[in-house]
Amino acid sequence: MKAYKLKMASDPDAGSEIVFATTSREAKKQARGQDFYEMSGDWCDLRVGRAPHYDGMEALSERELRKENWRDGWWFHQYGCPDVDEATDEDFYAWYDSNFGVTT
Repeated sequence: MKAYKLKMASDPDAGSEIVFATTSREAKKQARGQDFYEMSGDWCDLRVGRAPHYDGMEALSERELRKENWRDGWWFHQYGCPDVDEATDEDFYAWYDSNFGVTT
């Protein structure tokens, strides 16, 4: 399945999310219920773009998908998050599990 990146154009601090769909229209519909959308909430401001690096990853657990996001330099700027250039996957999992709970 194709991967799409959702984001709010007027609020870069709102973050982004990867969703999986067959079309961009279908992907945009998945924005409802996403934290970043619920906080910013303007349907016309929502942007959808392809994220081919994530194609076929729809079966990953939330934990695994977040590891992929972390490796790509996404939203993990929180306190204590391992440095992506020096840490191992196991370092990330330990940090993730202690902050978000184990969700394998």
